[in-house]
Amino acid sequence: MAVRIAIANVRGGVGKSTTSMMLAEGLALKQLRVLVLDIDPQAMVSELLLRFGGLRQAVKDKRTLAHVLGRFAQGKALKLASSRMPASDLAELHNVRWPGKVDIIASNTVLLKDIGGIEQAIRTRYPDRRLDDAIARVFEAELHSLDASYDVVIFDCQAGTAPLNLAALRLAQHVIAPTNLEDNSFAKLMDFVRIILDDDLGLAGQLTVHLLFTMFVEDDPQQKRFLKFIKSRIKGLNYLPRPIPFSTAIQRAASDAGTGKPRSATEKYGSALIDVEMLANEIIARTLVDS
Repeated sequence: MAVRIAIANVRGGVGKSTTSMMLAEGLALKQLRVLVLDIDPQAMVSELLLRFGGLRQAVKDKRTLAHVLGRFAQGKALKLASSRMPASDLAELHNVRWPGKVDIIASNTVLLKDIGGIEQAIRTRYPDRRLDDAIARVFEAELHSLDASYDVVIFDCQAGTAPLNLAALRLAQHVIAPTNLEDNSFAKLMDFVRIILDDDLGLAGQLTVHLLFTMFVEDDPQQKRFLKFIKSRIKGLNYLPRPIPFSTAIQRAASDAGTGKPRSATEKYGSALIDVEMLANEIIARTLVDS
């Protein structure tokens, strides 16, 4: 069975989609097969991995999550597999002999408009279940059929605790929760962790939550003090030890489409490639070794 990882936080702007891109490509560079399921209507990770032209083609071909769920709402089969698209512009992943790959089921803003009708259709079909549980049930069989094709499935969640997000948490074994090092962000993250591990959802024995500190500025004394405080004072906190820096190399990787042709990982990430590799190595050690 593919390892399923949700990238989630109740707050926006903390680096969820950038983390999803870096992790997906980092794992693929480690020769793993990765499927990204973008369940955020803002579609940021879809833009990062497909670029605007690729996302526009996905919308034109009706191969987005909005189209998948729209067909299901009309009583048709979900058919996730038919909406997959090859993603990433890394040259290494375009080598036909390279075993690693990144595929994506893209999102788009149409999902914002359609989600109410889709949720009502699912409620009608599963009247005795919580909505998030019903959505998870809809996806489970489809994802199970894709297990042989992938080593890792990544859910890129929108901010908050919408039913689609909670469904992704039900489907996952691991949650990576990015947060920046600021008091309010961290407090809200702790509230989010308590919500998703609350007895009401029944996920406490199913999910392992990994905190990832993002947009770290090493010469910011307040961030350094807060990071030191967290590491020394908050016992039992399951955090990833290496923060993701706020660096121009990462910003460039997330915004610069290059020439439109495949580029090497070094060309894309520059000095930030070590952060991509370290993140992938840490997640492999935590989720895939001995699994």
